[in-house]
Amino acid sequence: KIRFELQFHTPESFKYKMDSHDLYEVIRAAMDPDKKREAWELHCSNASKIPVPEGVLDIPEKKNYSLPCDRHMYAELVVSRAMKRCETLVLECEKIVGLKPESILMSVSECETMLQMICDLEDLDGGDGPDNESVELKVAVNRMPDALKLVFILPDEGYAEAAKEAATKLRGAGFAEIGVRNGWTQLSRDEYAGGTLGLRLLLATKAFDDSVAFTDDGHLPFIAVLATAKSAAAEAGLVECWST
Repeated sequence: KIRFELQFHTPESFKYKMDSHDLYEVIRAAMDPDKKREAWELHCSNASKIPVPEGVLDIPEKKNYSLPCDRHMYAELVVSRAMKRCETLVLECEKIVGLKPESILMSVSECETMLQMICDLEDLDGGDGPDNESVELKVAVNRMPDALKLVFILPDEGYAEAAKEAATKLRGAGFAEIGVRNGWTQLSRDEYAGGTLGLRLLLATKAFDDSVAFTDDGHLPFIAVLATAKSAAAEAGLVECWST
């Protein structure tokens, strides 16, 4: 089966549809939430000037398309940045460590949850009054290492030495180190994730020019997880249990 769509226009609405393609592409594909919102508001303003045929609002099953909420758009930006760097970063880290890591990207909904948590726990807008969510989200998108995890599976036997060696290689490769957590001995405080295992390096790499003013193109955070096959499987199970 092939699905298709039928559109019933007036000459004015069809002309606007064809003339507004550039705005539609910004709304659909732009990475910057501010540019999406500006394009959406202009689109709505322009569309409101198109004459509405008599009786058309009485047609059943009217549906309105709305712009996603701010957190969703910022979460899409986080995931998009991570996805665009993922493939080349995996290759770089494989050369550095001598072992190909598995890449794990957060979903947009998971990023939404984490962005909300960061904004709730930290004062990111620098003001004394009520929080400015738009300002805080612009800061938070640069503090999301969990959006991209690279998991290196090391053997059980000799794990400690192999993990130390891999960590040393990664630290010497020019990545900025944000932090480290030994999941074998430190409990996770990631309330949304349920738990983490393995040695975890919080690093940052250079990204790319995404044409978004508030993202740091020289600082894309990610996590390198040094795990065993069993610990990686156990962590995946913990996350699954926590989310159900």
